[in-house]
Amino acid sequence: MSAELKEKLGKFREKLLDLSRRNPLIQFSHRPNSRNPNKQRFIRIVNEVPENLIEKLQRSRRFRLLSKPEGENYDFNLRYASNKTSALVKKDSKNIQVFEEEPKFSLSCNLIRSDYNTYLQDKGINVLYVAVGFLKYTSNRVGSTKKKGSKDEKEVKTPTDIYAPLILYPVKLTREKTGSGFNYYLESEENEIVVNQSLKSKLQKEEGVNLPELKFSEDKPLIEKYFKEIYEAILERNDVNSESKWDLKRWATIGLFKFGKLAIWDDLNFEDWPKNPLLEKQLVKDFINGVPTNAVENIGDMEFEQDEFEKNQFVEQVPKLIADADSTQYKVILKALEGKSMAVEGPPGTGKSQTITNIIGGLIVKNKKVLFAADKLAALEVVKQRLNHKNLGDYILELHSPTKSKKAFHEDLKDRITKQKKRFFKPSYEESLVQLKKYRKELNEHVNAINKEIKVNNEKKTIFDLLWQDINNKLKISGNKNFELVKDLEDNFANDRLSNLKKENIQFIKSNLNLLTETSEKVEDLNLEEILQIKGIPESQDDLEKLIRDSLELKKLIIEIIDNLLNEKIKLDQIININKDDFDSDLESLDKLLLLQDINTNFVLDDDNSSLISETLSLVMDREDKENNLEEWARPFLDNQKKFNLLESCLEVIKGIQPTDEFQTINSLLEDLDYLREFTNYFIREIGRKDRRINSQLTLKNLSLIFLFKNEIYLNYSNIQDDIFKLLDSSKNSEELILLIRKIKDIQRNNSQSKKLIEKGLDIEKVLEFGSNNFDESIETIKGASPFFGCLLDKEVRLVKKSWKKVAKKTEKRPSLTEIAKVYKIASEYCQNLSKENICSFEYINLDQLKELSSKFRFDEKLENLILDIKNKFSNLTYLKIIFQILDNQKDDFLLKDNIPSFINFENLNLNDVQNNAKNIFTNIKTKLFLLGDQSKEAILNTSYSNISFILEDLFSLKQNISKLALALKNSNLYLVNNLEYSLTSSEINKVLNLIGNLDVSNYDEFLENKTENKSILNLNKCLKKIKKYISLYDSIQEDFKSPILNKYLVENLGKKYDSKNLSIIKDLLSVIIKSKSEIESVIKIKRYRKNIIEYGFKKGIDELIKISSASKINPSDIFDYFYIKNQLKELSIEKKINKYDGQAISECREKFRRFDKEFIDDSSAYIDNYLHKDPSRYLIETNTLGGPKDLTEGKLIRYEIDKTRKYLPYRKFFKQARDSLQRMKPCFMMSPSSAAQCLPKAIDIFDVLIIDEASQMNPEEAIGLIARCKQIIIVGDQKQLPPDNRWKSSLDDEDDDYTEAIEMDINESILELATKVLNTKDCSLGWHYRSNHNSLIDFSNQFFYNNGLTVFPSSKIGSEINLVKVENPHYHQSVNRPEVLKVIETLRSQIIEDPSKTILVASMNRTQAEEIKMELDKVTSEDDLISNYISSHKGNLEELMIKNLENVQGDERDVVIISTVYGPDENGRVMQRFGDVSKAQGDRRLNVLFTRAKDKIFLVTSLKSTDIRPSQSSTTGTRFLKEYLSYAETGKIVDTTIRSSGKPENIFEEAIMNALIKRGYEVDAQVGCLSYSIDLCIKDPRDTSRYILAVECDGASYHSSYSARVSDRLRQQVLENLGWNVFRIWSTDWWRNPHNELDLLDKRINDLKLELTQNEKIKTTTFVPEEQSSLFEE
Repeated sequence: MSAELKEKLGKFREKLLDLSRRNPLIQFSHRPNSRNPNKQRFIRIVNEVPENLIEKLQRSRRFRLLSKPEGENYDFNLRYASNKTSALVKKDSKNIQVFEEEPKFSLSCNLIRSDYNTYLQDKGINVLYVAVGFLKYTSNRVGSTKKKGSKDEKEVKTPTDIYAPLILYPVKLTREKTGSGFNYYLESEENEIVVNQSLKSKLQKEEGVNLPELKFSEDKPLIEKYFKEIYEAILERNDVNSESKWDLKRWATIGLFKFGKLAIWDDLNFEDWPKNPLLEKQLVKDFINGVPTNAVENIGDMEFEQDEFEKNQFVEQVPKLIADADSTQYKVILKALEGKSMAVEGPPGTGKSQTITNIIGGLIVKNKKVLFAADKLAALEVVKQRLNHKNLGDYILELHSPTKSKKAFHEDLKDRITKQKKRFFKPSYEESLVQLKKYRKELNEHVNAINKEIKVNNEKKTIFDLLWQDINNKLKISGNKNFELVKDLEDNFANDRLSNLKKENIQFIKSNLNLLTETSEKVEDLNLEEILQIKGIPESQDDLEKLIRDSLELKKLIIEIIDNLLNEKIKLDQIININKDDFDSDLESLDKLLLLQDINTNFVLDDDNSSLISETLSLVMDREDKENNLEEWARPFLDNQKKFNLLESCLEVIKGIQPTDEFQTINSLLEDLDYLREFTNYFIREIGRKDRRINSQLTLKNLSLIFLFKNEIYLNYSNIQDDIFKLLDSSKNSEELILLIRKIKDIQRNNSQSKKLIEKGLDIEKVLEFGSNNFDESIETIKGASPFFGCLLDKEVRLVKKSWKKVAKKTEKRPSLTEIAKVYKIASEYCQNLSKENICSFEYINLDQLKELSSKFRFDEKLENLILDIKNKFSNLTYLKIIFQILDNQKDDFLLKDNIPSFINFENLNLNDVQNNAKNIFTNIKTKLFLLGDQSKEAILNTSYSNISFILEDLFSLKQNISKLALALKNSNLYLVNNLEYSLTSSEINKVLNLIGNLDVSNYDEFLENKTENKSILNLNKCLKKIKKYISLYDSIQEDFKSPILNKYLVENLGKKYDSKNLSIIKDLLSVIIKSKSEIESVIKIKRYRKNIIEYGFKKGIDELIKISSASKINPSDIFDYFYIKNQLKELSIEKKINKYDGQAISECREKFRRFDKEFIDDSSAYIDNYLHKDPSRYLIETNTLGGPKDLTEGKLIRYEIDKTRKYLPYRKFFKQARDSLQRMKPCFMMSPSSAAQCLPKAIDIFDVLIIDEASQMNPEEAIGLIARCKQIIIVGDQKQLPPDNRWKSSLDDEDDDYTEAIEMDINESILELATKVLNTKDCSLGWHYRSNHNSLIDFSNQFFYNNGLTVFPSSKIGSEINLVKVENPHYHQSVNRPEVLKVIETLRSQIIEDPSKTILVASMNRTQAEEIKMELDKVTSEDDLISNYISSHKGNLEELMIKNLENVQGDERDVVIISTVYGPDENGRVMQRFGDVSKAQGDRRLNVLFTRAKDKIFLVTSLKSTDIRPSQSSTTGTRFLKEYLSYAETGKIVDTTIRSSGKPENIFEEAIMNALIKRGYEVDAQVGCLSYSIDLCIKDPRDTSRYILAVECDGASYHSSYSARVSDRLRQQVLENLGWNVFRIWSTDWWRNPHNELDLLDKRINDLKLELTQNEKIKTTTFVPEEQSSLFEE
């Protein structure tokens, strides 16, 4: 495994673990909302004992929260456990006291409930906990002392107190309505208590502090013990770091916390997996690296048809669709069942959930183990609901959240085991497939027969084409009163005349027939005899016209060249004889010379001038060599003497500074000068206050030494600075100073010996009395004693032992003789040294003072050397003390510099001189640099001092060269511009030399004879331009002679060998043909037309056609078309071939196919249920487990767990110990990424297929663990919808950022975008849109987001279902628009009154407004039974009334959506151009989701007009789209595209039907729909023209192209009927046989519908019966 791969995985994991202070698990704020202090997202519990509080919640489950009584006061800290507090808990066991009083209590409860319910609806996860115990710890907050971005900005770290929860217990907050308002209850969840792992990880990672584990006793958490261990850890930490104290707070708070990502973070620690996916699974590596993978099979070809694919498959092989699937869905389903991994794009309402349902059904019947994952609960629920509806829900294990009730989970398992098998008759199912195939085959045969290509007259056609062409031909001519003349000729017109005509010739025959007829009528009145005598006239009109055009052009050229040569007195032969290659080369050289910049065009081309150019070249090359050595920034000064002198002066001044560091930059040098000026100025001033004379005596060198000494003392010996001076003052010279130091060291040594003796138990006074000699004698006695018996027999030794009592303390026990000897040796030395110590002969210091100093000094070599250096350098310490005193009192930052800048010429100057010199030199250089300009100044400042001398030398040498070059250029006269000596390059001069060298001027002397012009560049160029013109004219004339038509004409009139140079004769002949144009045109046409028709194959019958055309006044081409198609119909016997395909038979076949197709899909779910239903013994694996219940696995464990009523096994353990059995009994798991990470075993490929829905909102890091567990990957989502939401990283109580500076959330790549790259999936998308029951609801998104790529079915209702609701007197303030809130409630109430059966979603464009709407709705609900009853009647996650903001509506849909745009005019009537999340990156995707949630209608409640939004160039796409949508709602138009498009008929067939209906008095629109799908003809309701009464579908090209029986003959019509359409189909075969009969049937259908609708409207209902809503294809 590469380190790079591990690093990338580490970065994925870092994104999941939010250890920042935005995470409420890391820093929980107990501050109320800044805008409304009465609204907060927490409630604080008081008067409880931690362990008793948790025990209460676990035992009783439900408690009423009591607000704080007025005037009462409570302590936040919970009590310690005692008999008294335990009794208090039992006494009041049904209530919990909180700190908040009214109205803050109720407002906060509602706010918490709102957020809790929103997250529960959205993610299916409980985020509400009671937090018990808070750790107070510190963190360094980084601030800044200056404005951000300024040069002097400095980061400042300020310790900040932070509070983080320790233990969290999951709860839910409910309420009950009372007469005075609501009572609020805290209810316990069934889940386990958890500790704050985020805090634990942060402290371990950043502080090195390890929090203890929470322990349990018989499932009871030992909280007090846990708190005690934490407190001990805090004390230990505080001992190490006493600056910032940590503490444990015994608080309890009800708040909102998120844990999901932490489980995924832990799951991605692949080192903990038995097999590391990074080593074992290539697909995981490729996803982490983000590169195309070879680990899965390519998706392959997506172009296939269902009918063909299923044609020969048996019942076991046919894909088991359990719900309808359109063509785009079917392709995805089939590829999924083939085992292909892919990323699927599913725009809004295109049936993602329906497709996933079909995929799951098809996979589990193939014994595949499926993991279906989605972050949003709704995405899983809608699929689960569909599978439940198909009786397959028992095979699904749904665990979206690890907080799901274990009781419900186990009941679900029990239901699966006890599930009764339903009766299923497989032969009937198989027979349905046989019948389905039969009728599908007949429908395909009909389509194939009509569309089968037939070869007729060497032309490939279909029967459908022939019928349409025959109908078209009839419609063209049957209306003519003389049509019978054509019919008569049809019977007598020989068929062989029209056979074997080539397709490509038909159009030519028809056009020539029309032209021949038209021209024939004109020829009788023309006089043609004279013109026909002209030779070489072409037979075709095109050729004649070309001949005339060519003649006109040629004549014009001949006249031009003759006139020009005559004027210039040039002969034609001179032009002809010029060598064109040499001429073109010379002209090109002259042109290039003229194009050269600054060239003197009057420069005469002769030998003298050429030598001057060579001299110039030499000087330029020399200058370029010198320039290459010169700094780039210095070059511009060469062309300005004044600037050059200034530069030279400036550099000379710099050169004279002489810094000790020659390699520092000039900028650094100037900084040092300026610092030196300030530095000396400061000391001159401060020293002057003490003694001004010092300033004229103290040198810079000495001051630097003092400065160094001071720094050394400050850094290492600041505590003894005064003592150092005292020591220095006490010595006359360095020799005496050395003696002093030695004396102090002796004193220190003696003190050390005294300390040792005391430690050994000796009394110092007694030691001194005993004396050195006695100690020495005792030591000698001990040395001479016998090692064995000396201590017993030797008297001297016994005396030594007794001596111990004389010198030791009374209580000190005597040691061994050896030890006594060691101690006595020290004592002897001490007595001797102490006597020497008392001898003190120093003049300026006495012994007591030395002893005092000895206690302060700790001498080492460094300190001794420092003190001696000072003494040696400064015999007079006055300077030193004054400077030290100044430095001790200074407060200026500039004195903090480590070293004083050093300049050789300043070292021995006194401070006054140093200050003056530094100031003068600094200002001099600064002034000169300023005058040189910014660019040069910066260059010089960045140049090192060592380069200055070299630059000066190079400048002088280059200046001399430029002077010589200027003189040479002036003499040569080659250039017009002055000062080129600075810029002219050698390549430019070489270019001139090359061009002049290529010219041969002598070739053009004859053209310049008798001319006064010299041979300058300009004159020669003009001369050659004229010659070029004549050559071109002559070449054009010769080229025209090559024209075949013109050459033929000239040859026939002048002979084959005519002289092309005799231009005058040719010009006269051309004039003849030009004059003849108008007289011969008609004859040529007649001749040409007849010849063309014969050559194209129509040889007989031309005259008959022309005659009947003239008689009937019908175009001959139309008559020809009529005869031609009739002939083909007869030859092919078309009537016999289509006899079986009449409209009635096809319609009956379609109805039977639709019935069997629907039945087969409905029965497929029963087939799957029958296949999967097995006896529990076949899927519950029995194991031989020994031990107690904790050791049970698989089937035994499942049976044991489902019989429990409490204390269930944690999910992860349950899944780990019984996974195989669980997967057998429930082959499809539905989970969120966090629940999968928390519950599933860490094992590779434990599932066959992974399906991820709403993948555009899922981060890659959330999916990596899922991918590791699965073999096949199917990622479903929409890249045009919401991106991954990183708001989980921020606190749940963050306020809206409309007016505050907020962190812009990162827009990360989603797993969908990553999968598209890795799986290399293209064009795999769903395309039919079903959600919107009116196309206006999706038209906007279809155009702006999907490039009109969705198949959108038109609505039978004309107009728009986007209802604009304007807010009167709006007022937007601090993220809320109160008048708009009230308008939303009013709109909601009106909708409920209008139709209480409709489900409703209220969506706001920011969170704060959504909260205001919820609060207002709560208030209204308590007073309004209408709304209250509506809410009660719509329960369940997919039906209930929801109020959300645009960030969490993805995946939701409702019949009606009420949108609050929130933003609008403020109190001053201004509309600020900030629109919350819409104005941020990906705001357009948020709008796309918001605008596509409605099935029936949208109410756009807004305080904005489209003109209020004024996007700038920097505005996001979201802002622009908001403006466009408002305009759409206002006008009903999207830019230039109307909501509903109705256009022209697609073909003549439709046009004929439309015209016939219009004649019968109906209003008809053609091609009604939205771009990708339209209905052929729509008839308006005569009683209400805002809707259509009938849709007429013709079996035109759109029906026959890409035919699929299910799509074309069932689904498309089914969708239209679900949208309220009545559909009538006209078959082309019936229309061809008897169009009048078809019109009568259509007319009857319209009248029946009118009658039916009239009768329905007369029926008055007294009760409302909700219309059953179809769930077909809903997302």
